[in-house]
Amino acid sequence: MKKARKLLITLLILTFVLSTVSVGFAADTTTAADTKTPASVIRAQALGILRGDEKGNLNLDKPITRAEALALIIRISGLEGSADLMKGQTKFADVAADHWASGYINLGVGQGIVNGYPDGTFKPNDNVTYAQMAKMLLYAMNYGVTVEGAPWPAGVMGKADDLGLFDGVNAVPNVPALRGAVVEMIDNSLTVKHLKQTGYGDLKQYEEGTETFLSKMDSKEIEGRVIEVDADRQEVTIKDDDGAVDTYSVVDSIDPEALLGLKVTAWANDDDEIFFVDYDKDQLKNDIISEDVTDEDFDGTKLTQIDLKIADDTYDVADDATIYVDGAKVTGKDAIKAALKKGVYGTFAFDKGDIVFMNLMSWDYDAVLVKEVDTKDETITYYDGTSEDELDLTDPDSYKITINGESAKLEDIKANDVMYVADYDDIYHIVIVRKTVEGKLERVKSDELKIDGTTYDVAKAADDTIMATFSPNKNDDLYSYSVDASALDDLLNEDTTAVLDLAGDVRHLISDVETTSDDYYGVALKVDDYNETVKVNVKGESKSYDIDADIHDLRTAGASDLTLSGLKALVNDTNNQYAIVKFTLDKDGVINEMWVYATAAKQADETWTVTPSAAAIDSFDKDDDVINSGSNHYFVDENTIIVDELDDIDLVKWDNIKDKDITGGKGIIVADGLDAKFVVFTAGYDSIAEEDEELGVVLDKFKDADGDWAATVKVYNGEEKDYKLNSRTAQSVGDITFFTVNADGDLTVSDVIYGSDNTIDAVHNTVSIASGAVSEKGSDSIKIGGTTYKVNSKTLVFDVTDGLSNIDTAAYRDVRNGDTVKAVVENSLVKIIYITVKH
Repeated sequence: MKKARKLLITLLILTFVLSTVSVGFAADTTTAADTKTPASVIRAQALGILRGDEKGNLNLDKPITRAEALALIIRISGLEGSADLMKGQTKFADVAADHWASGYINLGVGQGIVNGYPDGTFKPNDNVTYAQMAKMLLYAMNYGVTVEGAPWPAGVMGKADDLGLFDGVNAVPNVPALRGAVVEMIDNSLTVKHLKQTGYGDLKQYEEGTETFLSKMDSKEIEGRVIEVDADRQEVTIKDDDGAVDTYSVVDSIDPEALLGLKVTAWANDDDEIFFVDYDKDQLKNDIISEDVTDEDFDGTKLTQIDLKIADDTYDVADDATIYVDGAKVTGKDAIKAALKKGVYGTFAFDKGDIVFMNLMSWDYDAVLVKEVDTKDETITYYDGTSEDELDLTDPDSYKITINGESAKLEDIKANDVMYVADYDDIYHIVIVRKTVEGKLERVKSDELKIDGTTYDVAKAADDTIMATFSPNKNDDLYSYSVDASALDDLLNEDTTAVLDLAGDVRHLISDVETTSDDYYGVALKVDDYNETVKVNVKGESKSYDIDADIHDLRTAGASDLTLSGLKALVNDTNNQYAIVKFTLDKDGVINEMWVYATAAKQADETWTVTPSAAAIDSFDKDDDVINSGSNHYFVDENTIIVDELDDIDLVKWDNIKDKDITGGKGIIVADGLDAKFVVFTAGYDSIAEEDEELGVVLDKFKDADGDWAATVKVYNGEEKDYKLNSRTAQSVGDITFFTVNADGDLTVSDVIYGSDNTIDAVHNTVSIASGAVSEKGSDSIKIGGTTYKVNSKTLVFDVTDGLSNIDTAAYRDVRNGDTVKAVVENSLVKIIYITVKH
């Protein structure tokens, strides 16, 4: 990706969503190497308090020692110089005068921050627990008096938590503290005001003072408003209350763009590098302009007021207010009127109730709904309310992403996020909102709805076009709130999830109800017009549905709709009279519309009379997944339902028939254009050619989940697979058999050549059974009963020494000279060996 061009002034990104987190307390930041480095670490390095080992490694995931922890506290207390002066002899037997931490230890003990052990040691290399670290920090801030006499470690942990020292830290009292977590605790303590003693003797008291670790380190404190930023140079320009203007660099953990227009308190190190920023969040409002700025909003050429949507209020604009829109400063009445239009979004900074700074953007993509993210091609597929489109992130020089106000990456964006995009300076500024509410949908109107007693506006574009969408089936299908409004009735009183946009309006509704959005195809078997029910076989399962529907007769052109009693006259499973139908369901599972495509009645000669006439089913094209019917060709996919016969309905797998031939095929084909939706055979199904004959060994026999007999067969030159059997007696365990598989996947035995029937049928005159002892065995040959045969890697070997019913799979290496075997031989090649007696 190209490097972003210099932005002298650009948009406030990190505060585009309501956020209560100060910029200085950001959890982490993305460095130039695109790795996550905690902001606390960057600040600690900028302050000079965090140093690596001799190789420069910070070892943030390693436990910290007592000496290392104390050194950090001495440094943030501004006492490093004093610690240098106190290097040398200590009172601890295990801390030599030349120990690197001798000065820190002498000073820390003298300041009452830490103590040694009763045995006269300090144990500088022992790990520090979270409770011990918290105690040292509390005593360094003079809070030790508040925990003296309190139960250990509960008192220390509770006070440290009250002061916010554990924010963002998973602190377990007696567990060794990790270096990274200790740095986070120190970062949390930087602006905590220390206690100061106000009396002595019997009048000794403590109260909160003004001193902090930052002030103890003589950090430069800067107050003023950020009036300009340079993102490439990591610089901010601040104007103080006296009007003085200065420019400062900022550490990598601070996004300078996020400070534009804010009144801040910042701290800089000796290099005039700002490492910590804080501001009052109440000065900010993230909002949307609700009405175009007009002449009435001006006093002469000066903008005096503006209407905001989220706040639902009108605000005064200060005389010296500064306005930026899409990264450019806007001045002059005409330019302001042209730029400040309804729907423009941004951050508004306030001073004494007046707007003093506006940092705004106008959307190129307004509140679109994310459907899919492709991180490889860097694209985002979205739905804009009426159609699907794609955002190509390789088009601009670069892009910036924030999710709920936090800097993020492309892979962080998820389906159902609401996305806004502004494009300026050849950079896509992408703002993602991820906020939902859940509850029962109680009321639906054209521009609002009610969920669990709360009314929400429906999301609109700047031109008041409805943007909202909904899905009744967990986003399998998306519908427009305005175009498909009638379908919303199915969601009433159902549990829904509402996806909200920036303004808190409903952008998308998600539910999971059975609605008219799904088409069902089936065979109507029986009609009860008195109870108003219809029994329909759908996908091989029969179910009775309540029906309150228009029934459309599609069998002939111009046919009138059917009554339920009229449908009953066409359908009677006792007399083998059926109807091929499509229907839809309402949210309660009641048929609310039905279409009759064809009817079929079985005659005495077992043929079917079909109205309209059955279509020819001439052949199958496995390469293109097509059923050929005369001059018509219908495409089959995984959703096509295929039924073998009407009076004993079984589903047919396309994969089982697509490479077969059919003779005299006829059937009912329901298609949508060229796509076959439902296919019912009325003739010729039994003529579908069977599979080529296979040779296999029956390893097991059982009843399957449908209650049918099935067998596990190891096929020569093939896989081990389960097949349905024609009957319980069709096969026995241990049989070596030739078999075929029909279109339904059922196994049909053509000959058992060893097992319950060890005779060789004339059909298989190329096959013989070789019996006898093995006298010679080579890698590619075997001599059985005095005759030599070929073997190869495909030869199957089984151990039946305990009888055919206890057959075990074996390998060719298990065959020994002297073993008695039976072998299936074809063209001098041994295909199957049974070891019947071990030598």
